[in-house]
Amino acid sequence: MDLKKPSVLLAGESISCDRQLKIRLIEHCKVIAVNKLSLAEKVPEWESVDLAALELSSGSDPELNVIKFLKRHQPLILIVVIDSDRKTEAVVRAFQFGAKDFFRKPYDPVLLGDRIEGLLRKKFAAVAN
Repeated sequence: MDLKKPSVLLAGESISCDRQLKIRLIEHCKVIAVNKLSLAEKVPEWESVDLAALELSSGSDPELNVIKFLKRHQPLILIVVIDSDRKTEAVVRAFQFGAKDFFRKPYDPVLLGDRIEGLLRKKFAAVAN
């Protein structure tokens, strides 16, 4: 990728503490982890984020509004949703608000890490062209 490492935000109770995922990503990315989804809205104030992996616990409007907030403040951000509640409606709404992909819990950290890196490669290849 580029000389500057892309920034990846991991937001949510489980994903922010996922040591295996962090180790997988840290070689190629700057990893920012916040243990509450609501804190994800604070990150764009001090950091540009290329991709956010957001763990939805309930699929409620306040959780989905985080996606809208991030897309409004950083339109090029990629969003990957981690759904723990298996609410299809919430996942559909997440895609309507701009999510690019989603995983159900429990997710495979290696597979999720591969997908994050693939999305970032695709994003930066498009920017380079």
